[in-house]
Amino acid sequence: MQQGSVLHRVIGLFAIRWNIKNSGEISGIMLLFVTALLCSSLGGGLLWQQDIPEERLQALIALQAEMAGDAADQLPTAAERVATRGFTTVDESYFDDALFIGDSLVTGLDIYGIIPNATYIASTGVNLDTLGSEGMVTLADGRAVSMLQAIATCAVPGKIYVMLGTNGINWQSIPTMIERYDELLQNLQTRFPQSLIYVQSILPTTREVPLAQPGFAKEHLEAYNQQLEELAADRGAVYLNLHGVLADAEGYLLSDVAGGDGIHMNHLGYALWYAYLKEHALVGP
Repeated sequence: MQQGSVLHRVIGLFAIRWNIKNSGEISGIMLLFVTALLCSSLGGGLLWQQDIPEERLQALIALQAEMAGDAADQLPTAAERVATRGFTTVDESYFDDALFIGDSLVTGLDIYGIIPNATYIASTGVNLDTLGSEGMVTLADGRAVSMLQAIATCAVPGKIYVMLGTNGINWQSIPTMIERYDELLQNLQTRFPQSLIYVQSILPTTREVPLAQPGFAKEHLEAYNQQLEELAADRGAVYLNLHGVLADAEGYLLSDVAGGDGIHMNHLGYALWYAYLKEHALVGP
């Protein structure tokens, strides 16, 4: 390695560290300070004009490696960036690197061609207890795998949209569902620490649904969504209140968007969902 390149690389790493720490641009004064510091540690003179002892050179290289690792460690995770950012409106290209995870409600976004540029890992009938069950998703190569295995095959997404809970809300306890949801979020954050995670509320149903399935009572759905919102805040994810967008004044699914079973939606419902997502996005570093 040329001795002059050591100076350039070490000064550059000092600059990176300073920039991350202070969230500002590197000034000429800062660079002069770093240069002087390095030169003085070698007894004066320009670094590339000196006959540097091998042990000194190795010490500088070790310092460079330490600072490179330190700079990488200081990169904020997506969860750390969420708190200080506000929603903005985006166009369809925002979803080029989006991954949607969920059940049959999520598959509708794909089937209706609402967000064709996104990636989907979704399965009809999946609930928070069956994310690890084999055969829920078929990969491009024909293998039938679990949702969690499919997630593990993904390229790193820029953002992840999760909607789960509709399958299970009629018979599982809310604390159990939230516990499973938390396990999923931790899995995603460990695997994709720089990916922004959106937790979407589950949707309302028509008033007829809870008559046959009491677990879909609007008060029960609202209680689950409230705990989802709290979980998202605890995990540094972004909560999206789709329930509020698609419910009428009494808290039931809008009649204009309701599908035949009172749980799923027609094309208009998905168009409203997409419009909401575009108007509630986080952008920037």
